[in-house]
Amino acid sequence: MPAKIDIQPYGVQCTYSGPCGLRDVLDAMHVFMQHERYENFKYAIHDCTNVESITSDETELISVVAQAIGAAYTNKKIKSSIVLNNEAGRALLKKYMGLTKRTVIEFATLDEAKAWATTL
Repeated sequence: MPAKIDIQPYGVQCTYSGPCGLRDVLDAMHVFMQHERYENFKYAIHDCTNVESITSDETELISVVAQAIGAAYTNKKIKSSIVLNNEAGRALLKKYMGLTKRTVIEFATLDEAKAWATTL
């Protein structure tokens, strides 16, 4: 299901729900990385609290990794976080971080992620 993208003063919040695939994540990344203020974003919060199931394949994961690595050249200061409540999401996150060598901070609740964003 497509993400709801909320551009905020210093970053972005992407909210996913229902069945979610890596294509949904990639589509959300394309949208917010093309925003006119992307270079100044300090954070990206990916809220997966309401994701019912995750579908992924290696090809989609490589596309998400490539997008993230390329975007790092445009905005070196953006920090990423994710709100997760399932093991399938954690396994995918671990794979992503292993391939990108980037740190994504995991939170149990959206409120915790929002509080973290205010510290950046």
